[in-house]
Parts: sequence; structure tokens; C-alpha cells
Amino acid sequence: SLYYRFSSSGEHVQRPMRSEGGGKFRFDFPKIIEPVEFWIEAGDDETGTYKVSVLNPPTVEKVTLLYDYPDYTGLKDTSPTAPVEDGNIVAPVGSKVKISAWTNLDIAKAKILVGARGEEDIRDIGVVANAQGQPRVVTAEIDVRTNTHYALWLKASNGLQTNSPVRYSIKATEDKSPEIRISEPNADKHATPQAMIPLRVATIDDFGVMELKLVIRSNTPNRPEQVVPL
Repeated sequence: SLYYRFSSSGEHVQRPMRSEGGGKFRFDFPKIIEPVEFWIEAGDDETGTYKVSVLNPPTVEKVTLLYDYPDYTGLKDTSPTAPVEDGNIVAPVGSKVKISAWTNLDIAKAKILVGARGEEDIRDIGVVANAQGQPRVVTAEIDVRTNTHYALWLKASNGLQTNSPVRYSIKATEDKSPEIRISEPNADKHATPQAMIPLRVATIDDFGVMELKLVIRSNTPNRPEQVVPL
């Protein structure tokens, strides 16, 4: 018979072992997720106690992002005191993103893989200490250029590594040209030189309009162009 006890249980469990012939017996643990100790008794004899330790592979528990947006967007960069808690990146083309990932184990080595599966650009990334002084935070920076994916490969101090790292998406949003809509006047007008013509203009842009000017060109030859800020 096999006797075993998991670390979370104070009671031992007895199970029969299957004969394989030739004086050999076997027992299969269906799944071991925590330390266990066991021994075997047969007739009036028994073995010593054996202990099985469980080593977990490294995994990412949390990802935060800091966005550094291009000046042309007019967007405010992410504050280091309020990072975005998400691994998936959505940002305008030209943005720089700092990735920080917290892990479940001490990390000996880390890499970032950027690109389509099997065609990734792979590079080493930094490992820094968490608030408890443990090397469990990996950091990397990405320049957003196109829609793609990235993943974080980890090797823990216990020697285990991530074989199928989680893949996160990178969505690069394009800066579309602004739209200008003139609602008044809504057609060509004839007026005297001293006439006052109401002008109503609406603008639409995905990142907002920073500056708007009215440019007046005359049909009179050699008359200079006029620029009026709005």
C-alpha cells in the first residue's frame, strides 16, 4: 500500500498499488500541485519517507503601461503615479510605451518578443526589484509603429521558464486629417467691399484641433493674402 500526505492536509491517505508483475507495483498521482510526502508498506516492511517538492513556472500576474505620446497628438502622457493596468497597447503611431510586468517568482532572465508568431524580434529586457526587494518586475519599452503583438518570456531562478507566454496586442491608431465644415455661408455670396459676412465653421479631429486660421485670398491681382486666427 502507498501512504501519502499533502502539505495542506494533516491526514495521510492510504491507496493500493497496482501490480505490474515480476514483483513490481505502481501508483500514479493524477495531479500534484503542492508538496507531498509518501512511503510504502508491504507485509511487515516499509520504506522511508520520500518528499516531493513542487516547482511552479514563472507567470505574469499584472502588467502596467506608461504612454509617452507624440507632440502632434496633444495628448497628455500617462502619469507614473497612475499607470494603465492593461497589457494590450492602443496608441497613436509614434508613441513610446513603457511596460512593467509583475511576476509570481524571482526572475533570472527575461525577453520581449515583438511581432507575428514565429517572426518575432527578440531582445533581452531588464529585471528590477519589487517593493519587497525581490527581482519580480520586468520592464521594457516599445515604439508603436504598426498593429502587431508582443509577449514576455521569463526564466525563473528555479530554472523553469515560460514555454507559451501570453501574447498581448499592439494597436497603432493613425492620425487622420482634420475635417472642416462651413455651415455659414452655405453657398457663394456677392457682397460690397464693406459688407460683414457671418462665418460659422466646425472642425473635427481624432486628437483635437490645436490651431485654426481663416485664409482670405482676393481675386484682385497683386493683393496680399490675409490670415485671421480663429
